[in-house]
Amino acid sequence: MKGFIVRIYRFQKKKPRMLVGVVEEVGVKGRKAFTNLDELWEIFTTVENNAKKLKKGEMPERRNEVRIKKEIPFAFISGKRNLDASTMNYSKNGLGIKIYKKVALPAGDIVSLQVKDSATKAKVMWVKKEIDPHATIAGLKIVEGKLNLKGARKNTSLMMRGEDNKVS
Repeated sequence: MKGFIVRIYRFQKKKPRMLVGVVEEVGVKGRKAFTNLDELWEIFTTVENNAKKLKKGEMPERRNEVRIKKEIPFAFISGKRNLDASTMNYSKNGLGIKIYKKVALPAGDIVSLQVKDSATKAKVMWVKKEIDPHATIAGLKIVEGKLNLKGARKNTSLMMRGEDNKVS
């Protein structure tokens, strides 16, 4: 059984799902922040899922922040082609994406992200093509600027431009 220390700094009586604080896992270095009940729950379930993965011999979660699972459609621009894509999850420092086409997107490449009037650059950390034979799935780390998708809806205009990427 895992032990946690939860510190709540802000709570609204009329909106009980809105609370702000940090969580520390007993015996584990570091802490994770949350800004609502869903993020707190995500921290607990991530720890539980990591414990199950370790038993199966899989890699544990290495991020220090919570990933919000949310599908937000966007256009991935590769050369002169606009490709359909969507986020799978996001956090303050990165996001997981799915491009609905096979794209040569090498790890280490830098892509430009634009949400409304803010621009960000992200580094491709990993790419998996074997999960879906008709798509490219990648993990991106924000390296310049800030990406704020909190509260984003499915019609949010997010645009990503990959330089010199080849479409299969």
